Amino acid sequence: LRIGYSKNENISNSSSSTVTGNSYGAGVFVRKYKNFKNNFYGFLQGNLEYGFEKTKSEQTNILIGENKNNRIGLNLSPGLSYKISEKLHIEAGLREIAAINYQKQTNKAFNQGNTSKSESKSLSFNTSLNNFNSSFFLGFRLLLAKK
Repeated sequence: LRIGYSKNENISNSSSSTVTGNSYGAGVFVRKYKNFKNNFYGFLQGNLEYGFEKTKSEQTNILIGENKNNRIGLNLSPGLSYKISEKLHIEAGLREIAAINYQKQTNKAFNQGNTSKSESKSLSFNTSLNNFNSSFFLGFRLLLAKK
């Protein structure tokens, strides 16, 4: 889960500007393990995420802009796991080797009683295979449940 709030103020002698923002999001993941041999496992993880952001811009307490952004994404991460003991595994993998994202952004500008509105939508496919250093992860998994 993700919840965020931000506020930036710029105050000068003759005017002030404020940008406030709220963001919300949630995600789930599923990970499937396959036993290769002895204590070695391979896994594939899929993540589904949703996020919403809204910002408002004010100039000397007058609303001058409002932006909304909705995003949904799906990504895949493969990896290897080694069972050190019944309760502890060490894991390594590549984070988000493939990702697909959809985004819808709406912008409104207010100026002397007039409102202008723009909307954009995008669909993108990304891979992190070109930057191994940023996508590699190493960690451990601690199993707390009794069998």
